[in-house]
Amino acid sequence: MKAAAIHILVKTKPEAEKILKQLEKGEDFAKLAKTLYLPFSKARW
Repeated sequence: MKAAAIHILVKTKPEAEKILKQLEKGEDFAKLAKTLYLPFSKARW
């Protein structure tokens, strides 16, 4: 089975903006998603 991510879940807007800047510089989405995402179960704040 293969899965595809279409977003990276983070807690704060500054975190999201930092990731967006990294993506704009050409960083790999899959790599960032794998290392920076917040699991949904932990995102319920």
